[in-house]
Amino acid sequence: MNEERKRILRLVQEGKLTVDQAEMLISELERRSSRDSVLRAALGNFEKPKLDDLKQIGTQVTAVVSQSLGEVRRQFEQQLENWNINPGWSTLSASTEATLPDSIRTVSVETKNGRIQVTSWDEPTIRIHIRGQVRAESLSEAKRSLEAAMQVEQTDETYQLVVLQGQREGVMSANIDVYVPKPFPRVLCKTHNGSVHADTLETRELLMDTVNGNVWVHDTNVERMRLSVENGSIEVQNGIGVQSKSVYAATKNGRIMIDGIAQDVHCIGTAKTMNGRIQITGDSLQVEQEESVRPSHARFEQRPVTSGDAEDREIHIYCETKNGAIRVRA
Repeated sequence: MNEERKRILRLVQEGKLTVDQAEMLISELERRSSRDSVLRAALGNFEKPKLDDLKQIGTQVTAVVSQSLGEVRRQFEQQLENWNINPGWSTLSASTEATLPDSIRTVSVETKNGRIQVTSWDEPTIRIHIRGQVRAESLSEAKRSLEAAMQVEQTDETYQLVVLQGQREGVMSANIDVYVPKPFPRVLCKTHNGSVHADTLETRELLMDTVNGNVWVHDTNVERMRLSVENGSIEVQNGIGVQSKSVYAATKNGRIMIDGIAQDVHCIGTAKTMNGRIQITGDSLQVEQEESVRPSHARFEQRPVTSGDAEDREIHIYCETKNGAIRVRA
């Protein structure tokens, strides 16, 4: 600061600064010097171990971020290698469908990076519609690639479809719509990175499985229902009635909601969760629950309003999630 003061005084002597200007500059220097002194004193009061801890935390954060970015980059590069993208290709939408004979009693469909929807319709035939995103140079080539990716195994009573995806097939994703007559014996659906829907479906047995997706079952008449999810939720609305025999719903990370149990059925149910809340509501439901702020286990039962055949038939409902809430409402 002394050197800067001398320079200001020299400029005054040379006539390059007025006295008023010199006083303003010196005052500003004094304020800056005082502020720097306070800052140095404050920094000096920090304990060295704390600063070292901060440095260590910063090093750890940097390492984690670098590792995460490296992992993302490796996965991205691996995906590019798998697709072997041709600069002349485009991502095109292609579709195809299959009509199955009346003798088929079991339909099983599986896809990856896409959703599956199953519906009952009034036609006597079974129809399967596949729409995929395909890397190809033309629409005709995209359709040929999609049809080539359809791996089908068929017997007199069973039809099994798996849509293959990868570098060889060129299929990036595929959605499947299934239409079956009502009632239909057995439907199996499986997808990875996609949801599964069942709307107005009448079938004796329904199996739905997905990873990284949700399961929705709405307005169905199903005797036996098995719903399995990993990283996703399960929702059943108006799907439990007099025709039902069992409902199994399990997910690892997601909520489960059973809504709309018919009043004239006898059902016995169990709900389990490790990290979540259990809520069972309805005047017709009798609930046995743990005495705790957040119970992890509950049993419930509903008896039909009128006695008769419904009293003799029991519907078993089982709901389990590791991380998520469970809600059951009659």
